[in-house]
Amino acid sequence: MLAVHVSNRFVDLTSVVARGALSLGRSYLAVLSMGVPEQQTLAASWVLVTANREFLALPVFKADGAASSRPGASARGRTTTATCSRRCGSQ
Repeated sequence: MLAVHVSNRFVDLTSVVARGALSLGRSYLAVLSMGVPEQQTLAASWVLVTANREFLALPVFKADGAASSRPGASARGRTTTATCSRRCGSQ
């Protein structure tokens, strides 16, 4: 598992990492972790890259029960949104 922080206002790094993952035969999941003002955290974009497709199929990676397909991605690439407390392990 490789987690790449891709938050950027000027360059779409999600597409760069996704293309790299697919070119290496890996699966990826684009994740937006929502900020939690009470915890003084900001929203962040991440791309998880793995050779283990089953890992990305776990329920924890489905926000509100469904992950949506990212435009132009194969079945190996999805995007989802989650709160930081669910994704980042904060209490």
